[in-house]
Amino acid sequence: MRIFKYIKPLGFVIAVCAVNVLLSFMIEPMRGSSGTMWEEYYQEEELDTIFAGSSFCVANFDPYIFDEQLGVKSFNMGTPLQAIEQTISAVETALEDHDIKTIVIGTGFFVFQEGAYEKAELTFEKAKARKAGGIEAFTKSLNYVLSEDVRGTEKSVKYWFPWLYNQEEVSLDFIGQNVAAKFENMKTKKMSGSDEVTGVSRKGYRFFEGVVDYTTAWEINSYQYYNQTLEREQVERFQELLTLCHSAGADVIVINSPHPAYDVISCYETYAQSEAEVAALCQSLGTDYYNFSLVKPEIFDAKSEYFYDFEHLNEEGAKTFSYSLCEFLEKRAAGEDMSNYFYSVDEYLAMHTDLLDEWKVMQQSK
Repeated sequence: MRIFKYIKPLGFVIAVCAVNVLLSFMIEPMRGSSGTMWEEYYQEEELDTIFAGSSFCVANFDPYIFDEQLGVKSFNMGTPLQAIEQTISAVETALEDHDIKTIVIGTGFFVFQEGAYEKAELTFEKAKARKAGGIEAFTKSLNYVLSEDVRGTEKSVKYWFPWLYNQEEVSLDFIGQNVAAKFENMKTKKMSGSDEVTGVSRKGYRFFEGVVDYTTAWEINSYQYYNQTLEREQVERFQELLTLCHSAGADVIVINSPHPAYDVISCYETYAQSEAEVAALCQSLGTDYYNFSLVKPEIFDAKSEYFYDFEHLNEEGAKTFSYSLCEFLEKRAAGEDMSNYFYSVDEYLAMHTDLLDEWKVMQQSK
């Protein structure tokens, strides 16, 4: 019978799917950053404020502090290495699901210099679909793989095999611990009768522990790690993001995250130009932009012990910054001219001539 000629290919497809599910269960980390963010996001019944962006966002804004101080219902949608395309994806989802009044974009100049990292992009989009559950998960998956930028590319195939990209350093020890943790989590959910994430939701917020080693300041900084010019394609993507936010009638605020003084100094030759470009872009779209590396200490005193590395706050720093930003936003809501609370780039450099001279000597000695 003709039906038998379909059995073999059908069996092959089923076998591939089974192996894919098994490998994904074994290799994908139980609590990856994107999976955790989306799992916690889908628990939220009502939101009016979101924070979105890369690690400059996820590690800087503690929603519980903003909820407590400002009386809002907020969530942090940041994830590490989140490219502007994924920030757009996150904001679109929040606007579809909630009546969002305020959108805070946590960013840094690095965001304008790099496109999406394939692994981070695929992991983010897969988690977004998977954690939605049911038919919505399948719909979101199709929307992504059939989107204009993905359709027909290698990513549209690789997306369906998450163990290829959503993985840590794979070893027998890791697989054993990962599988055991997943079985334990399944057991806990079954006993509780709930499919929700176990433990207390942090509303998307995650923090870094530790204090930066300042003895490596001139070897590990933004100058050493990143290009010093903004890429036009990323600037246009960011413009698309801001347009999306404003089209929803939201109050949009762009926050350039605090960096230690030495990191600003390391980029002194191009910092003023980058600052002017981003500020002009935001101003052209009617968006308030604030660079908190240049903020005056009466708003946020960026103490040396507040930094985890050259571009991220640690837990203590993020907590202090969140409280400071709440006070800042209250002043803004009261109609104060917030530009008075920031130094110009020239003023900032003049305040740190000792660091600037030291950096110049280091550069000349190379």
